[in-house]
Amino acid sequence: LREYAEQRRNKKAKREKQYHSFYNVPIVAAQYKKKYMRARDKNSDAEEQLSKVRITVDSCQKAVAEVARSISDCQKKIELLEQQQQDTENRIKQANDMISELQDGQRFWSDFDNNQLSTALKATQQFIEAIQKYSRKSHSNLSQVVHHQTDFVKVFRLALHEYSEAEGYAESRWKDIQVAFNCARCKTTQ
Repeated sequence: LREYAEQRRNKKAKREKQYHSFYNVPIVAAQYKKKYMRARDKNSDAEEQLSKVRITVDSCQKAVAEVARSISDCQKKIELLEQQQQDTENRIKQANDMISELQDGQRFWSDFDNNQLSTALKATQQFIEAIQKYSRKSHSNLSQVVHHQTDFVKVFRLALHEYSEAEGYAESRWKDIQVAFNCARCKTTQ
């Protein structure tokens, strides 16, 4: 289309030059005037078509630029959302790991309450009863009572040792856990 418009422009310029050159010769002037007018009209049509194409191309370029900008904005939003999703997934994983760790702690302390604690209490009560029983019977000192009741002492020591080991294990495993939560009762973050 540009080439066609260029040809029309050149032809118009040629016909205009011819018309102006032979303007004074009446017979030839009319013929060159017609050729010039026709060339001028064709040039005008070609320029108009070229102008329409330029307008269309410009509007398409603007539309493409808008679409490119929109795509760029969407990609940035997608990247932001993906980052937020990754952060959320990481927080969920951390929360799930924390919940799992706390559930392990809850099971441990529940088993501890049911097993070690009751065993230690039972051994302590038996040891106290044995001491009270032998101290009432005979006014012997504590070392003699302990010496006669070595089974109670062994059970008592074993229960306290197991209790101490369980407490040590719990201390080493769960002492550093930091849990932030909103207290429903006092409405504060703990």
